[in-house]
Amino acid sequence: IHNHDWEPAGGAATLAIPLGAGVTDRPFLDVLRRELPPVIGAHRPGLVVYVAGTDPAEDDRLGDWKLTVRGLLERDRFVVDSLRKQAAGVPLVIVLAGGYGREAWRYSARFLSWLIGGSVVEPPDDLELILRRYRKTDLLVASSGDWGLTEADLFAIAPGAGPGTRVLGTFSRHAVELSLERVGLLDEVRRRGFANPSVAIDFGSGLGETIRVFGDVEQTELLVELRVNRNKRVIPGMDLLYIEWLRLQNPRVPFSPTYPRLPGQQHPGLGILREVVAWLVVVCERLGLDGMASKPAQYYMAHLGRRHLRFLDPVVQARFEAIHNALARCTLPEAERLLNAGRVVDADTGEPVVWKPALQVFPVSERLKQVVATKATEREVAPPRFRVRPG
Repeated sequence: IHNHDWEPAGGAATLAIPLGAGVTDRPFLDVLRRELPPVIGAHRPGLVVYVAGTDPAEDDRLGDWKLTVRGLLERDRFVVDSLRKQAAGVPLVIVLAGGYGREAWRYSARFLSWLIGGSVVEPPDDLELILRRYRKTDLLVASSGDWGLTEADLFAIAPGAGPGTRVLGTFSRHAVELSLERVGLLDEVRRRGFANPSVAIDFGSGLGETIRVFGDVEQTELLVELRVNRNKRVIPGMDLLYIEWLRLQNPRVPFSPTYPRLPGQQHPGLGILREVVAWLVVVCERLGLDGMASKPAQYYMAHLGRRHLRFLDPVVQARFEAIHNALARCTLPEAERLLNAGRVVDADTGEPVVWKPALQVFPVSERLKQVVATKATEREVAPPRFRVRPG
């Protein structure tokens, strides 16, 4: 049961059912339930090899089917249950197959956890896996002793002193660079072809310190630019790591159909957003901060963080989810283009939807998690209905 036939099958007996492109759960599972049991009954196998590919998933980078997490798991369970019922005791070999992208392994993990233990274990997301690894490393320590106590440090203590030399008032440049090295962030940069990355920190901005990672010692290839500060005003009573600016880019990769330009980009992305966010979460934990906050200037920025960040205002969150649902079948560049072109409209009024930056938070402390949960339930919000206007 697949997309289309490439060539005639060469087996002594075969049943190949092409369903075409864009197949969703219901038609696929209907065909599977109808066609598989008679095959098992007629053939009476002595050995079964199940090729459990995950490329039919809706988020697969190469496949064009639209099976959900539930649909793929139902497929796997039906195959195994059918064999247990009709061919009890027959050896079953399960092999992995297609599945293209960072999330493909999750479908197999759910299936195998059910197969081994009888219940589905939801695998942790990529950010949680990275966090587990980072937390095992003694990441950031307050600077002291030989960690760069300079005249500038002493001068910063005096009344009327100029900018300090500590990131977030605590960490020296050496400590930050050592942390980025030890957790593996600089190795991620090297894996992208930048053999000699270097780190620079600017303490002169009134909006906070700016951490920059360059791809070379001469600091001509800017890869990462992060401006952060501590903020106790955005949410009263909360001490937050506020992200004023985050740029991740690869100046050696040109824009192309595979890497189209998004608003505000000078170069395609670097592909280490999860790693940077995980590092910032651990910074929050080391400093006892309640979490991170930012105001995404573009829709795609909010989209990339949607699994872990939430708009504090439930009305804004409902509006974001409505936009996301309207653009669910689009790639991210297509979604941004349609939104900026006024093609996403209010289903009731027909008025174009305009993206409006608003406060988005990543809670780290339990008290901020409680605030976010309370905000989400303090009033029922009927999400607006948006649609994409053809044209």
